[in-house]
Amino acid sequence: MRANKSIILLTGIVAWMLFVLVGYYYFHKPISPTVLAAPLTALFDVLLMVAVLALAGGIGRRLLKTANFSPLEQTTIHGALGLGVLSLIWMVFGWLHLFTFWAVWLLPGIGLVILRRDALEWVKNLFAVSETFRRSARLERMVAIICLILLSYQLFVALAPPIGWDSLTYHLQLPRLYLEAGYLYHVPENMYSGHFQLAEMVYTLAMALHRPETAGVLGWAAGVLVLPGLMGAVKRLVETANSEAGGISAGWVAAFALLAGETFRTLLGFSATDQISALFGSAALILLFEWMQTRQIRWFYLTCLFSGFAFAVKLTGGVLLAGIILVALFYARRMRLRFSTILKGGLIALLPVLPWLIKNMVATGNPIYPYSIWTTFFRAGPLGSSTALNVNSGWLERIFLPVSLTWVGYDQGGLFGTDIGPLLLLLALPGAIALWHDQRIKAAVLVSVPAALALFGGGFFACHLQQPRLYFSVLAFFGLLAGAGWNWLQSKALAGVRVRRLMGAAILLVGSLILINDTVSLSAGNPLGVVLGTNSKENYRLTNLGYHELAMQAIRELPKNSRVLMLWEPKAFYAPLTTEPDTWIIRFKTDWQRLKSADRVLDDWKTRGYTHVLVYQAGVELVQATDPDYTPEIWQGLQETLARLRLVKSLDNIYRLYELP
Repeated sequence: MRANKSIILLTGIVAWMLFVLVGYYYFHKPISPTVLAAPLTALFDVLLMVAVLALAGGIGRRLLKTANFSPLEQTTIHGALGLGVLSLIWMVFGWLHLFTFWAVWLLPGIGLVILRRDALEWVKNLFAVSETFRRSARLERMVAIICLILLSYQLFVALAPPIGWDSLTYHLQLPRLYLEAGYLYHVPENMYSGHFQLAEMVYTLAMALHRPETAGVLGWAAGVLVLPGLMGAVKRLVETANSEAGGISAGWVAAFALLAGETFRTLLGFSATDQISALFGSAALILLFEWMQTRQIRWFYLTCLFSGFAFAVKLTGGVLLAGIILVALFYARRMRLRFSTILKGGLIALLPVLPWLIKNMVATGNPIYPYSIWTTFFRAGPLGSSTALNVNSGWLERIFLPVSLTWVGYDQGGLFGTDIGPLLLLLALPGAIALWHDQRIKAAVLVSVPAALALFGGGFFACHLQQPRLYFSVLAFFGLLAGAGWNWLQSKALAGVRVRRLMGAAILLVGSLILINDTVSLSAGNPLGVVLGTNSKENYRLTNLGYHELAMQAIRELPKNSRVLMLWEPKAFYAPLTTEPDTWIIRFKTDWQRLKSADRVLDDWKTRGYTHVLVYQAGVELVQATDPDYTPEIWQGLQETLARLRLVKSLDNIYRLYELP
């Protein structure tokens, strides 16, 4: 009886508690539904990313048995292989007009069911990173914590609306167009659709699952996967070279050497493709060393395959394949490698690229469109000037290229358009010199030779080619040299000074300065506010894109039957789908050179269905000051053409929106 009374009393207390608290918070909501929806949506993006990566890892494990590799190495190899295969599968879906809601959910759903055990084993391998952290010394743990913080910052950026130039122009814009059409096709008005698009297919799949931010998170994760493979490769190198040395320390420093470069670090959050190219390079690094150690030819073929995946991300990623072939030729006699075997490896590398070559050939008549060959879609002549940075390095910068890249390389600016950070030069060069006797170090240097030659000589053809980020497919090889350099330096004691302490202090100083810089940038951009729901997407875009966001708002407010032509503005991701961007920044120049008259230009625009023209005036002024290909006649023609239009809106004379008569 007494027990029943206790139960009744307890029930009454719980009921009273719920009555008071539910009633109070019904009228005093601590979190609004809007604020609550933002972090839940971000969490859903992360879960989708984990699902896609688990599927990719499962595919990789099923296709490739890698018992000889550490869990760190397996994480990168299987993840990279799976993403490459998944991209090709989704490309075929696009050809079959299957970019649909049902297809995008059935593919990962059925795949995860079939490969559930392999996918789960791949996810378990991720915990090898935490085990590595647990076994690390204090300095390495501090470096690891810095890496974790920097990566989390970029995850917040990836979870916010896309703001990267490349992503708004084509990395996400092309997937947006494909999903709207329901299939993969050639986009004549966007010349970037001729690029190899292995990474864009992955983004298309992610966007179809949820939203553009999902693609951003997947791109972030692909970049992060570069690091465990690099750490595993460095650990293997160090421990096989010196059985008494531990490779954990060198692995963490190698990973941080990459993240110390602002360009690689920020690309993780910008839905870029260079980090995906680096992922395939990291896997190729592991397999190359396995081939050199075991001399089993299948590892050479797999190295070539991953080089082909990097090539299929972007054309300049082909420097990795060139480097692998150079290593094969150099070691042909030592490894008893026939020329026919090397040729077969090259053909294997072309397999991921072949579908894109065929697509371009069928659509334009040029397999490497829009480069080199004139087509009815685009002429090669104007292309050269459109891709130039209008700054070129001199002979002094070329001769001392490693120092030049480090000192005067700025992210998205300067001579090289890339900030590689200070640690690659600080550690990789000593590592390459001190350990030159190790054949794997020689191989890593040889692989980097084509990229170095491209940086040295590319500027003679187009300044655009002297950007190191275009060659991030070999980035992991430089990271390996940095790790080897740290391992050699930390073992030295000179004049009573332990070099480990000296260099460790320098590395922590670099990490501290980067943390300050990125914290300030994160606070200014406030992507975390979007993730937590305290900052709107519109305000975030306005903060980070400025007048571009206002211009896109102006276009979106036009009548639904409007069609806008943008001049000197290539970014159309936030514009209506009917908007045509100026992707190569030469639209008016080519129109004027073809038609030679303001009246004919306007008639041509009307025939194409344009109702409005958006002019990026700041872009006009920049090109006017830097591009000699624009003659006074062209600028005079622009003034005559715009004078015949009605000005609808001017955004502080930075953007001008006109209406055609």
